[in-house]
Amino acid sequence: IIVADDSQQMRNLVCAWLARTHREATVVAASTGREVLEVVRTMIEGGGRGRPIVVISDYRMPGLDGLSRWLERYYTPKP
Repeated sequence: IIVADDSQQMRNLVCAWLARTHREATVVAASTGREVLEVVRTMIEGGGRGRPIVVISDYRMPGLDGLSRWLERYYTPKP
C-alpha cells in the first residue's frame, strides 16, 4: 500500500492506521507524485516488494499531484 500526501501529519495518520489494521501489508509513504512513481518503479524493478496493490493519494499536491502522476503513468494514450 502506498500512501501519498504532501501533509506529513496526514501521511503519518493514514500509515499508522493501515499498519495497525492491515498488519500483513507493507505500507510505504510518499510526499509527492514523483516520489510515488519512484516507489512503484522500485517495487516493480526488484525492490523485493512486488507491485503495489493500493495507492491512496491526496487529490491535490504541489507540482504533480498523485492522480495526475497515476494517469500519466498508466493511462497515456497509445498512438
